[in-house]
Amino acid sequence: FPTRRSSDLIDIRKFFVSGVFRTNVHERSVLVERTEKDVEQYLCKRVKEMGGKAYKFVSPGNAGVPDRLVVVPTGLESLVTAIYLLVEVKKPGGCLRPQQRMKIKELCDMGADCRIVDCYERVDKVIMELETAVVAVSVLAGDVGNGRRV
Repeated sequence: FPTRRSSDLIDIRKFFVSGVFRTNVHERSVLVERTEKDVEQYLCKRVKEMGGKAYKFVSPGNAGVPDRLVVVPTGLESLVTAIYLLVEVKKPGGCLRPQQRMKIKELCDMGADCRIVDCYERVDKVIMELETAVVAVSVLAGDVGNGRRV
């Protein structure tokens, strides 16, 4: 029976489509499941592709805050220069702890924009929302710049 190489595992990861998948490596069926770390790395990669950053967010003395502060530039020099978003990352199918639920509600009540992602598809949805927001801000800036009332 051939030994498994680390490159085999890297190749397996290329074929992730959902939280769990099956593939055949060395004539054996292997079950691989995504972790919270995988989802978080994917989020960071997608935000970076947009030209933004996904900062690890920690707030000593404030347990339950979201994991990442996402900042995406709009490309404008006035009006709105960046879009900010707080993101809580969970493992696929993971649930918020009561403390996290309360903290996210508190942040949203203060006007913060928060999202919860637990799979690649939800990350993609958040990225699509961010891309739409960047375009919307650009359109609004064009309207304001043309003397139109927004």
